[in-house]
Amino acid sequence: MTSERTLQSVIDSLGERGDKTALVDFDKKDRHCWSFQKLSACARAFANGLVRQDFKRGDTIALFAENSPEWIAAALGIIRAGMVAVPLDVQLGERTLGHIIQDSEARAIITTRKRVEWIERLDLEEKPKPILLDAGEEDWAEADWKRFLESEETELPTVSCGDEAVLFYTSGTTGPPKGVPLGHGNITAQLDTAAEVHLITGGDRVLLPLPLHHVYPFVIGMLAPLALGLPLILPFSLSGQQLLRALGEGEVTAIIGVPRLYSALYSGIEARVKSSGWVACKLFRVFLAASGFARKWVGLRVGKLLFRSLHKRFGENLRLLASGGSALDPELAGKLEALGWQVAIGYGLTETSPLLTVKLPNKSPPESAGKPVAGVEIRIESSAAEKKEHVNGHEVGEVVARGPNVFRGYRNLPDKTDEAFTENGWFRTGDLGYFDDNGELQLLGRLSTLIKTESGEKIQTEDVEAAYAEESAIREIGVLGEKGKLVALIVPDRASSDDGKDAVRKAVE
Repeated sequence: MTSERTLQSVIDSLGERGDKTALVDFDKKDRHCWSFQKLSACARAFANGLVRQDFKRGDTIALFAENSPEWIAAALGIIRAGMVAVPLDVQLGERTLGHIIQDSEARAIITTRKRVEWIERLDLEEKPKPILLDAGEEDWAEADWKRFLESEETELPTVSCGDEAVLFYTSGTTGPPKGVPLGHGNITAQLDTAAEVHLITGGDRVLLPLPLHHVYPFVIGMLAPLALGLPLILPFSLSGQQLLRALGEGEVTAIIGVPRLYSALYSGIEARVKSSGWVACKLFRVFLAASGFARKWVGLRVGKLLFRSLHKRFGENLRLLASGGSALDPELAGKLEALGWQVAIGYGLTETSPLLTVKLPNKSPPESAGKPVAGVEIRIESSAAEKKEHVNGHEVGEVVARGPNVFRGYRNLPDKTDEAFTENGWFRTGDLGYFDDNGELQLLGRLSTLIKTESGEKIQTEDVEAAYAEESAIREIGVLGEKGKLVALIVPDRASSDDGKDAVRKAVE
């Protein structure tokens, strides 16, 4: 499945939705709605303004601000103008930010007033032109993004599906972040996938609580719903109160989230139940077990009925929790489903735009990562392992992939690009896994975190970390290999004991 469309045509089609709501943006007290017509017109006007200000096709423009309708319109405008959007994390350190701006060669940076002085302090030979989403004052009038909103039609550059559309930067664990350019064809292939799996459909309203500098919220959380004509709900903040407000008032039916969000959601529910007394705790556990049993063995979904008061609190329309970005604990997924919600999980990487596999509600075993999406080929490269290994008779190796969603290579890093692909062009994900009898992908961890002990046993450090993280005395833990032995760096949870050192020692014995 190769998409010949570009995001330019996708953006142009948004206006065809007319007055239908595209964005619902919550501020501290009120909410503001943008129609598809308004969003499309604003994106087109910004594209016109960029071209009139002598920005060229292929120029890179960074976005360094929190989520907002203006941020979304600006990003769409950059792409519509044939330029490359570079979404940045607002929490980047000064050194990392400077590296990314220099590496991306950003000609302009869309940001806010409070960040301008910080950007000006960066040690750069050539600083990007600031464009402010909140200029307001006379001092900043020249940098006001509204000055770029040119309603007069301008001939905009056209692009091909192979041209770059968005440049993401992945977190660097052993070095500076790497630039991952995704082309128009890469992303439109993912939009086609989102439409084909029918996970979100015509009547859905999608909560987007994630920052847009990651590929998962940018493509799956923002572009896919908009391309399907669905409204996005933008919460004011990630506090429990504001999320509940957005869920209820926004009449949300689906959340695009990450495991940490769903873990916090379930912990909050559990804490509320515990505060209600032992009777409530007992009933909660009984209902949860009964709902899980009915769903697993009888195929009945009774969670919404058993937990009616919970669904009233979170919004009776909410049905789907979509998780990506990292692995969702199967036990947590089962609990959320027992509570009456559907859970969908996507697996992929920034380099794959991002989805490689999708696990649809009630379609796969709990531990599975799902099946490859249409157009994507995945195979297991056993040569990546030191010796051939099998699980339940299935060959284990590195998960490698190819398809229209896979990027072509890192920006300015030809050696890293060569390392990322096999000789015959398959992308190396760096994940260990195998396919089971039903064609479901089972993941076993990262190759880079696999440690071989003195005895020759191979241990996945992520599993060890997850096990010890359950101990109340441990707040954070990192497991490393040192001369064939496991060692750990531990941050104690001081709230759990007066003597953190002794508590941690007991936890790891």
